[in-house]
Amino acid sequence: MTHGPPLLYDKSAMQRLSKDEARWLVHFFITLVTPVYVREVLGNIAKKPRRGTPESAVAALAARASDGLGNYLQMSFQALIDGEVLGNPVEMKGHPVVAAETFFDVEGKLGAVVDESDEERALKRWSDQIFDDAERSQGAMLRKRAKSDKSLEQLVRIFSHSRKRDALYPETLDQVVAAVDTFLDAPGYQFRTLKFGLSQFEQPAKSKKHVAKMWVKYRRPPIKHFLPYLHFCLRLALTLRYAVALNLIGQKPTNLIDLEYLFYLPFCRIFVSADKLHHELAPLFLRSDQRYFDIEKLRPGLREIASYYAANEDELKKQGSMKFAAYPPLSLQTTIHEIYDQMVSGWRYDAANPHDEMTPEEKEQIFKEMKPQIEAMERALARKRNREG
Repeated sequence: MTHGPPLLYDKSAMQRLSKDEARWLVHFFITLVTPVYVREVLGNIAKKPRRGTPESAVAALAARASDGLGNYLQMSFQALIDGEVLGNPVEMKGHPVVAAETFFDVEGKLGAVVDESDEERALKRWSDQIFDDAERSQGAMLRKRAKSDKSLEQLVRIFSHSRKRDALYPETLDQVVAAVDTFLDAPGYQFRTLKFGLSQFEQPAKSKKHVAKMWVKYRRPPIKHFLPYLHFCLRLALTLRYAVALNLIGQKPTNLIDLEYLFYLPFCRIFVSADKLHHELAPLFLRSDQRYFDIEKLRPGLREIASYYAANEDELKKQGSMKFAAYPPLSLQTTIHEIYDQMVSGWRYDAANPHDEMTPEEKEQIFKEMKPQIEAMERALARKRNREG
């Protein structure tokens, strides 16, 4: 388990990194593998790369999301919104919300284990360049759809016809966000905002009816407090559309895909990307405890760290990465170290004073104490797989 803070990356960031740089990024951070990343990776099966084959390009990106202990598959934004509408709060505190939880009981105490998801199994297969015909077809369809979406172009045409000559419109992205907030948070129009948000994220009639009743029951609170995650996503979506309509952001069809990464900002402390849209929008939606980085800002540090461990490969193999590389090497000073200094309390002391290795007797005692939980987890997973298969 890494000691680093949760980090969200997009495909553009991973494409910029070498294999070794990506390895240490995933090692030193809790990294979020998002559904949109998985889709984008598969879409590359229909893209001719500059070097190698489409299969090898997909394999490289898939491996970076499936190797190491730091990767966590983040639950999709749509599933989170669906759950929030039905009364399941979404924690937006800078930690990933993982899918595929299986619950188990040990002596009256409830526990949970995260089972390997279909997406994780697919990423492992793709990293070995194993694809079935359905995945190849799906990848081609995803890429075609991403390139052919004309909705942003249509938005600009519609807005240009309705734009009033003498009206004042936002001239910067900060002003766009302020205008969107004014629209969404207007005190007398919160039911409008609720209906608009439910429609934008394709909630079924039954869910719309349920949440409207609950909103009335709780005395019609502001939507940003009643459904905070839906409100966050709606705020982002409207900002993009309004900014595109005003020609403050381009009309690229892939901007709609890139927008999805931003829906996962509440579940990380750091976001890294090489994408222009993310450079422009991400800083406007971060909490005070979050940071955004162009991936090129992190690359030199990752390169230094990779070189350090390459020079100490024998010791790395001898002790293992979880012991010899539990923390960034103290002999270096990189952007990675600066992030740890800001977000990981006391890490330099712990790195300089590693805990003594447990004796065989201590390991045996821990295993004995954990054995009931391990067996319960195995039974719970077996039951789940039997139901699915």
